Amino acid sequence: MSCRDSLSSNRVIRLMLGFGLLAASASSTAQDFDLVSHNGFEACWPKAITKPQFLAVQKATVDGMALCLPGLLGGNLGFTFQVCNTAACPNNMPGCPLTLRAGTFSGDFTPSAFPSEFSGPGTIDDITMPTSYSDGGATSGTCTIKITGITQTYSTFFYIEPDGNKGDYLAPISFSGSATFQTASISSADSICAAMLADPGPGLNGQGLIGFAESFPSNAVLAAFDGNGPESVCPLTP
Repeated sequence: MSCRDSLSSNRVIRLMLGFGLLAASASSTAQDFDLVSHNGFEACWPKAITKPQFLAVQKATVDGMALCLPGLLGGNLGFTFQVCNTAACPNNMPGCPLTLRAGTFSGDFTPSAFPSEFSGPGTIDDITMPTSYSDGGATSGTCTIKITGITQTYSTFFYIEPDGNKGDYLAPISFSGSATFQTASISSADSICAAMLADPGPGLNGQGLIGFAESFPSNAVLAAFDGNGPESVCPLTP
């Protein structure tokens, strides 16, 4: 073989190798993987996280999240009630502070044709709701309403496809949509506020306040989980 033939072969080999690297680089951009730097003898992509790390991310997304319920105005039993009307939130903002807690998430990776669900138990620290009331005449006062014993479950759903190695690429689909309380107890030591909570009418009854306390963190939690980007998880078992 001539030197010229040898050089031509080398060019062909380099061109083919270069094309392979470009293709890998394009795939890296599309799926946020560092495929080019991958060592072919490694079992996982360099940027992949483990399953325990992935589950820890889900927990950390909401665990310790501090929120502020805005003030609420309503009426019942002939009274006007203002709830969470004191400057109890950071920076002297009016509202009722609350803190979300999350336990350890669990779940399994399903075949790519089905979404995978990962869930964890949750609680919310007791919510203290300063309240003032007036009938527009001689009767007015203040009380404290408390929501205690709150529990709920957080769930996230991911679409899964193989990551081209020994792991899975997880793209978030949705959060379960709410922080609906599975258990909660609402009470007040004040007789008028207690009567308001016990009354089944259309005003600020107990279920109304619980529904209000559920809806606000639900939106915040949904936004937080939506902010989680796709991940390559490998290995799929601890």
